[in-house]
Amino acid sequence: MLDVVRMFLEDCPIRVAAIRAAVEDADAARIRASAHTLKGSAGYLSAGFVVDAAADLERMGLEGRVAETAAGLERLDAAVAQLIPELRSLLKSAQTD
Repeated sequence: MLDVVRMFLEDCPIRVAAIRAAVEDADAARIRASAHTLKGSAGYLSAGFVVDAAADLERMGLEGRVAETAAGLERLDAAVAQLIPELRSLLKSAQTD
C-alpha cells in the first residue's frame, strides 16, 4: 500500500498539471482523459473527495461543458490539497514505526 501512496504522490502533480493545461486550453477531450486517469489513481487510495472532483471534471469534459471546468478545477485543487498532507503523514508514520 505504501508503494501506491508513493506513486500517487509522485504522479498526482503531473496529472493535475495536465488537467490544468487542458482547462486553460478549453480542450474537453483532454480534460476528460486527464481527469479519468486521476480519478482511477485516487480510487486506489479510496480518496473519495478527489475521486468525486475528478469525476465531475471528467463528466464536464465528456459533455463539452468547458466553461464550468475552472470551478471544477478549483474543487479538485482543494481536494488534492487536503489529501497530499494526509498521505505524507501516513508515509512519515510508517517510516517511524
